[in-house]
Amino acid sequence: MHQRLAEFLKLRQAKYRLVTHPGGVTAQEQASSSHTSGWSWAKVVIVKERDGYMMAVLPACCVVDLNRLKGLIGHGDVQLATVEEIHGVEIVDPRPHAVGSIRALFERYPHLKNVVPAMGYTKEQVKELEDTINQSGADIVVAGTPIDLKRVIKVKMPVVRVRYDCPPELVERLRPLVARVFA
Repeated sequence: MHQRLAEFLKLRQAKYRLVTHPGGVTAQEQASSSHTSGWSWAKVVIVKERDGYMMAVLPACCVVDLNRLKGLIGHGDVQLATVEEIHGVEIVDPRPHAVGSIRALFERYPHLKNVVPAMGYTKEQVKELEDTINQSGADIVVAGTPIDLKRVIKVKMPVVRVRYDCPPELVERLRPLVARVFA
C-alpha cells in the first residue's frame, strides 16, 4: 500500500483490510483475483479539467462518466489525463505554510503530509485553514470533508469535493456494521 494512502486512512481512523493478490492489469482483474466484488474494490482515475488535475475514486467495476463528473465539478471540459500529464502532477506539501492550530497539529503528528486537516469550524480555525491553503501555492483543493468547504472558507483556488456513491444494496449491507461502530 502506498504510504500516502496509509497515512490518509490512519488520519481518518478508517477501518480497512489489506488484501494481497496475484495481480492483474485492471482494477477489476485485481478485485477478481482476490475474490472480491468490483463494487468493494476502489480504483483511481486521473482526469484533467479547466483548473488542473483531480482524482476520481470509483468502484473497480465502474467506468468514469466524464459528463457526470463535469456536472459535479460545475465548469469546463473534463477529459482523462494522459500518462505523460500524470507524471507531471505534484501534490503540495502544506506543512511549511501551516499556521496556528494546524501548524501545531503537524508538529504533534509529523507523519501527516500532503493533507490539510480541518480541525474545527470556529472563526479562528476557519481563518487558519484559509491562510494555510492560500499560502500553499496549490492550483486546486481536493476536499474530502463531509461539508462543502466552499461555503465555509474563502480561498484563491477552486475547491473540488470528492466523494463516492454506494449502490443501495451495499448501503443496506453496511448499515448494521456502521450501527455497531457508532453505537
